[in-house]
Amino acid sequence: MKKLILLALLSTFSLVSCLENDSSIVSTSTIDLYAGILPDTVTIYSTVPISLRATAPNSCWHSIQFRKETIRDTLTNFWAIGTFENHGEVCSEVLVTKDTVINFVPTITKSYVFQFLENYNKVRVDTIVVVAE
Repeated sequence: MKKLILLALLSTFSLVSCLENDSSIVSTSTIDLYAGILPDTVTIYSTVPISLRATAPNSCWHSIQFRKETIRDTLTNFWAIGTFENHGEVCSEVLVTKDTVINFVPTITKSYVFQFLENYNKVRVDTIVVVAE
């Protein structure tokens, strides 16, 4: 009897797995990023807000996150990622967005370089010169 119940359960799970949609897509990748205008010159230890907006083209995108990587003490990269998930449904043509502000406080009187991956292969480079008070 136990073998019969086990066989029935295994058959049910196999049938359910066969009925699942084969056209499911789940992937995480970079999405468009827009950065606000940065000042040309600031004083050391002042707070510089960096405004970022990430956008994805339709409702199948979610879990938008901002990424920041400091390569050297004066070179920082920014980009955004999102998860595209579709299980065969139609994606609504809406713009999915997320905004954030990152406060940057320079600690060295040098030029700081910021690189923003704005879309798939376009990088915007911006520089802030930091001067003493």
